[in-house]
Amino acid sequence: MEKITTFITFILAVSLASERLVTIIKTIFPKWLAEENKTPAMEVDLIKDRGRQITVIVLAYVSALLTTFAVNEFKWDPILITGYVKGFHPAIIALMASGGSAFWNNLLGYTKAIKDIKIQEKASGTLRFHAQATALGVEAKDAGKTAK
Repeated sequence: MEKITTFITFILAVSLASERLVTIIKTIFPKWLAEENKTPAMEVDLIKDRGRQITVIVLAYVSALLTTFAVNEFKWDPILITGYVKGFHPAIIALMASGGSAFWNNLLGYTKAIKDIKIQEKASGTLRFHAQATALGVEAKDAGKTAK
């Protein structure tokens, strides 16, 4: 779990830093990049806005790639994250970091599910411990609770 946490923290840091870079670039070109193309009814025109959306996606990826290179001291080598995660190519790190909120919501749900499973396993083990102690007629203490 510690490796996953370290990896997610690293990806999140790259994602946040590259998002700031995208925001700076969108501020420089506000009319073209920041504003969606809208219909006369003030709804997003999906056809006219397609080029802008693709440009922002590519910009997010390039920003994440530059950020990853900066973290990796501008080498095109596999990333080493505090000794835990080895062999991730900067291009893959950048792809994950530029995934946006959908990626992060899924990743958050995944790690929460892992945490919930660990809590359930511990609770199940405690219940088995108390049941065995009760069946044997011995007193067992676990976190201040006594089974007799």
